[in-house]
Amino acid sequence: MTSISILPDAIFLRNISLIFGAMIGVYLIYRNRYIFSIKNSSSLIALCFLFAWILAHYFFFAEDPKAQFQELSSVWKRVFLSFIFAIGLGLSIPMASKNNKALVVLGFAATTIIFYLRYCIDFFGFNSLPNYLAINYFIPDGRGYIPKYHFTVFIMPFIGLIYCFLFSNNFSKFRYKSIISSMAIFSLFGTFYIFYIIENKNGVLDFLIISFSFLVLIFIDSSKKLKLSFYVVIIGTAVAITPLIYLHVKSQPTLFTLLVDTKAALDFEHNNHWKYVGKQGYPLNEYGTTVGVSTYERVAWAVKGVEVIIQNPLGYGLVSNSFGYLAKRSWPDSTLNHTHSGWVDLGLAFGVPGLLLILFPLFMTIRSCIYKNSLYAKAGVWVLASITLVFMTSEAAERILLDYLIFLIAFFSAVSINAD
Repeated sequence: MTSISILPDAIFLRNISLIFGAMIGVYLIYRNRYIFSIKNSSSLIALCFLFAWILAHYFFFAEDPKAQFQELSSVWKRVFLSFIFAIGLGLSIPMASKNNKALVVLGFAATTIIFYLRYCIDFFGFNSLPNYLAINYFIPDGRGYIPKYHFTVFIMPFIGLIYCFLFSNNFSKFRYKSIISSMAIFSLFGTFYIFYIIENKNGVLDFLIISFSFLVLIFIDSSKKLKLSFYVVIIGTAVAITPLIYLHVKSQPTLFTLLVDTKAALDFEHNNHWKYVGKQGYPLNEYGTTVGVSTYERVAWAVKGVEVIIQNPLGYGLVSNSFGYLAKRSWPDSTLNHTHSGWVDLGLAFGVPGLLLILFPLFMTIRSCIYKNSLYAKAGVWVLASITLVFMTSEAAERILLDYLIFLIAFFSAVSINAD
């Protein structure tokens, strides 16, 4: 359900899945009600307080009651259904059959699979197919266009899941190690190639960070005896993606001016171009060339976004573009919308209380999953770390993407509760 949410014309399927999933979730929550305690359910309790805070914000602190009500009746209704659905699904994982567990893994991989199915349709020119299959997701401003960062949000958790399988002690117990190793290489290359082909710098960066973290952790864990299959995966993946990394860096000249562009972005005394989203041009860096637009804007917006949160600790109340509304108070002529940093945007939307009520369950769930023996609980560490990273560098505080964040936190929280 979550993996197809970014696709056009999938609203009906998504909503039906949410409703039935939430209904089953209510049943499973009731059936397993005795395993819940305040100690093991702190993450879920915090998320319940998040929903209460959103309602309280609407009734007592609403800046734009009409717009907030529209989000309550659409965005937050969907987020709440995702929350219930995720708890039920997470509780059922330990008791599920191998085939059903494989379906969950397939769900994480679905965005990658759908991308390549659609990519093949476009590559081979199957224009006679029905419109919902033939529509092009890759043409900007087209009806079916999917923004780059949407792919990052839905693909990075799958990458985290792959690395979990490789890192886990359970990897040594799998029967078909060569097949699993081949699938890991193929999947890692496939996900990285998506970021490369759509020219998603943040996706490439997030992939490299999580990959480097994996290598560091695997080598400092002296309790592991590294298998030949592990070396095959690492060497094979490195050989496969190194040419793409080289071509990507070569095609992105702004990477070589990253530091000086960041310095220009932080020079607020002389540069205020960031207020107007390109309508008044861009400044020069110390090399005398125009700054890299992405670096300049994202750094400036993130810093100023944090300042606006400090000035407005209760937030504006809207998932979409709260930064733009709050920025008008300090800079009436500004044309801002969001900061391109998901965590900053969530703080601007729901204030410090709302942001804490998301971050607390996120990190508590990661902490809980670390101490569980279940492979799926361990997966929560990698998947949630991946989505945390994505929300730092991408404009991920949007309607469909917020659903997925809450879904993942609730899902792995429930998995950790019933893991043992």
